[in-house]
Amino acid sequence: MKIGKFSFLLIGLSLLVITVSACSPDRVLVEDYDQVPAGAATTEPEAPEESVPEPVEDQGPAPVVEEEGNGLDDVPIMESGYQIQKGSKTIVYQVDGSIEEVVTYYQDELPNYEWEMARPPDTAVGAIATMLRENAAGDLLAINMQANELGGFVRVNITISRAN
Repeated sequence: MKIGKFSFLLIGLSLLVITVSACSPDRVLVEDYDQVPAGAATTEPEAPEESVPEPVEDQGPAPVVEEEGNGLDDVPIMESGYQIQKGSKTIVYQVDGSIEEVVTYYQDELPNYEWEMARPPDTAVGAIATMLRENAAGDLLAINMQANELGGFVRVNITISRAN
């Protein structure tokens, strides 16, 4: 009878040791064991604290980065846009405000540049909006917007596909 109690006690103690060692923060995963130098601390690194970026002083608009002869004169850019980058078929910039303001601007302004609604209607879901337009020459314009609510700005990405 003593052997039965001893075995039961030994099994219970073994399970307790396994549980404590598995839950210990100093554990090393078996697959990573060969990568830990002898005597080194085996604790997992702490996650970095999230920090809120400090506001940057207004230093005026950033210079426009533009490729030569990009042919994007028929694409409007909001006057308050900054960090403007122009490529041969793309314009990327940021503008302070809400995504609704940017969508409204483009809905009002694009017809003045002879861009008409193409295929699916404009979509706006939460912090993301998409607009597709087409002109008489058959060129296609895609405007994708994403709001950064923490920063208080909208990133605008415009892509144009010329028919010829």
